[in-house]
Amino acid sequence: MAAIETVDPLWQIIVESAPLARDLIPGMRAFIDECNSAIKTIIWAPTYLDVPQAYLADPGNAALANDGNLVSGTGGLTIVANSVTTGLDIRRGDLISLVKDDYRSMHTVMTGAVAASSSITLVVEPYVPSYITAGAVVKFKNLELNVRMEPNSGEMTDDYLPVATFNLQEVPK
Repeated sequence: MAAIETVDPLWQIIVESAPLARDLIPGMRAFIDECNSAIKTIIWAPTYLDVPQAYLADPGNAALANDGNLVSGTGGLTIVANSVTTGLDIRRGDLISLVKDDYRSMHTVMTGAVAASSSITLVVEPYVPSYITAGAVVKFKNLELNVRMEPNSGEMTDDYLPVATFNLQEVPK
C-alpha cells in the first residue's frame, strides 16, 4: 500500500498495550492477525477522555443522558446540535463523535459552549467530512471512530508478559 498525502486531516493512533497476561495473549494475537491486512474496520473508543472534562468526577451526570442531533455544520468546523440536555457543558479540548449510519468521525472541540434551549454550537477540528450530514448522532460520551490497522504494523513481543503495538488510521466506514 502506498502512502497517500491528502489535505484531509485524519486521526492516527499509536497503540501500545500493557504487558499481557497469558490468558490474553491468544486473543490479542488473533486480533493482530485478523486486522493486520488493513481490510477490517474497527470501532475505536478513546479511554483517556471518555466523558467531557466538566463531568470527569461525575461520568453518570444527567447532562450526558442524551446524544445530540446534528442540525448543521458551517464551513465544516462549526456544528449545531439539538436534542441535548440544557446546561450540558462542553469545553475546549473535549472530544465528540458524529455517527451517521455506518460512518463515524471524531473531533476535538476548539471553542466550547453550554447548551441552552436544548441546543449547542461548537467549533471543532478536524472539519466535519461530507459523509456526515444533518441528522447524524452527536455523541458526548461512549465515543466512536472507524479505524483500520495500518498494514503490517501489528506486533507482539516474544516475552513472558508480551506487549502488543499497532497503528490505527481513521477510515470513513
